[in-house]
Amino acid sequence: MHEKSLAIRLHDLPKNHLDIATSYYNISLVYFKQCDYEKAIEFLNKTLEIELHSFPPNHLNLGKTYDTLAGALYEQGSFKEALENMMK
Repeated sequence: MHEKSLAIRLHDLPKNHLDIATSYYNISLVYFKQCDYEKAIEFLNKTLEIELHSFPPNHLNLGKTYDTLAGALYEQGSFKEALENMMK
C-alpha cells in the first residue's frame, strides 16, 4: 500500500516534496518491522536526502529519522555508525 502511494506521489509531485519523504519513511518502517534493515536503511537515507534540504537542523522530523536510522544500523551490527546517527 505504501509503495503504491509512493508511486502516485512520485508521479504527481516534485522529487524533493515532503510527502515523498513521508512515504519513504513509512516504507522504511515496514522494512524495519520485517527485520530487513538494509532496505529500511535505503529508504531512511532517501528520507534524509529530502528532509535535510527542507528542514532546519534541529527539526523534530530529522531527529526521528536519524533515530530510526540509528536503530536499523544497530540491529545490523553497525554500532559505530548507529551511534554517529544517534548523536545528530
